Amino acid sequence: MGVSLYITCHLKVAPANQIPDKLNKACSFNKTSQSWLPVEGDADICDCCSHGNCSNSSSSQFQIHGPRQWSKLVSRNRRHVTDEADVTVGPLIFLGKANDQTVEGWTASAQTSVALGLGLATVAFLTLAAIVLAVTRKCHSSSYLVSLPQ
Repeated sequence: MGVSLYITCHLKVAPANQIPDKLNKACSFNKTSQSWLPVEGDADICDCCSHGNCSNSSSSQFQIHGPRQWSKLVSRNRRHVTDEADVTVGPLIFLGKANDQTVEGWTASAQTSVALGLGLATVAFLTLAAIVLAVTRKCHSSSYLVSLPQ
């Protein structure tokens, strides 16, 4: 069966011309290097992501080593602020690799079933349309019969 994945991000509104800093940045986790990297700006602005102390207060006690722990410890006390929010996207469902024969077989049979179903639905729709058209024409033509006076 497939694997489900949810992605949770903390989004914060900042002016477009603002230079990225430790509080206003976009960082992503690089699994290969096991480190956080900025989308733009100096690499050190994402250092706090590894430790979980990116907030204003210097009293943060979080110790985080990767993205999985980070999502569990996202601060919930900032939800009342309208210019930032936690957003979750998902579930994203991964069925398997493209060269996985079991997934390809399932996909091919599913595509065949969908095509067959659509074909039958089209035939049924056209048959129903033909019946409605025939009945409508018959009713329409009988209403125009003209009787001649005798």
